Amino acid sequence: MLSTVLFIFVLIMAIAVILTNNNLRLIMYFSVFSFGAAASYFVLKAPDIALAEVAIGCAFVPLIYLITIGKQKIFTVVFLMAILENMGLLIMIPSGTFT
Repeated sequence: MLSTVLFIFVLIMAIAVILTNNNLRLIMYFSVFSFGAAASYFVLKAPDIALAEVAIGCAFVPLIYLITIGKQKIFTVVFLMAILENMGLLIMIPSGTFT
């Protein structure tokens, strides 16, 4: 019963990680996802895997992500169509489609 609840929780957190747009919220969801996975491993009698998941998935990886986002000064979004247009590889057809 407990393992089923944990699996459903991990599934919900995985969906939350996929669907979120905010980077900091994504890191928190990922950390909670890893903790749920570690709890699942512990319930399934794999405490060594659970300990590794807690150390790596809940602590180390989110810390690296937070440091990386903290060092990022400007978010630049580059559209592939703009790059192709500047290179002369994109031709606009009047109907609005691209070739």
